[in-house]
Amino acid sequence: MTDNSTALAALRQNLADAGMDSSTIEKCVVLIDKRDSAALGRLIGEYRQQLLDTVHSYNRRIYCLDYFTYTLDKNGGIQI
Repeated sequence: MTDNSTALAALRQNLADAGMDSSTIEKCVVLIDKRDSAALGRLIGEYRQQLLDTVHSYNRRIYCLDYFTYTLDKNGGIQI
């Protein structure tokens, strides 16, 4: 069985690996200490939504480049 400090270190590392900044990680730790699962769930959910918004933003950019490439191929090259 792991001790509390090892579990907390693993939790911090997991959140850091997810790209969370140190300030948000500390907020999570405080909520864990308070045993406020509802607030922790909201905080994690908000961060997850931010990540999804970023993914969707980059997807739109990729689609634009794909369309540009398709148009180039269809028209036989650059034609302005």
